[in-house]
Amino acid sequence: MDGTEKPTKSIEGLKTARRRSLLLLTMLSLLAIVAAACGSEAITVTADEQLTVTTTTPVVETTAEPDIEDETLPAPDDDFAAYTVAFGVGDADQAWNTVSDRCQNIIPEADYREIVAGYALEAPGATASNISAEIDGDTAAISGDTHTGSGEFIFTYVDQPWLFSDGNWHWDAC
Repeated sequence: MDGTEKPTKSIEGLKTARRRSLLLLTMLSLLAIVAAACGSEAITVTADEQLTVTTTTPVVETTAEPDIEDETLPAPDDDFAAYTVAFGVGDADQAWNTVSDRCQNIIPEADYREIVAGYALEAPGATASNISAEIDGDTAAISGDTHTGSGEFIFTYVDQPWLFSDGNWHWDAC
């Protein structure tokens, strides 16, 4: 090398790495808000920059039995996918309306809306794939992969708690 050759690392590669880092920070901020509000989060980041989020929700004892049978509930896939898309387009109203009433009483709405706006900048057009759910009464543990609109892998949710109420599935991982 005589000193006149350009570095081999592309500008586009650096931009992608920066986007991933900013997106990771955005998601970790949301997780920190949720974890501080209640529940706990287990976050794993592997060497290849894949983020896996495993959530747990505190057990809430109730005396009432769910009034819905498992087989009558719609699959939560569409609501999970719509929630992911709402983040990708920065639709804080749609995302907030998908949050369960319990979590809306715990998470500050202004903080949540700020996270949604930041996510949309870092992962425009986000989508979900490989969605699976284990339904138990009116609750579900949903897993799925998320990607940017251009198909770049973001992270995998594992057993994220959701709650069925008012005819829809609601994010309940607070």
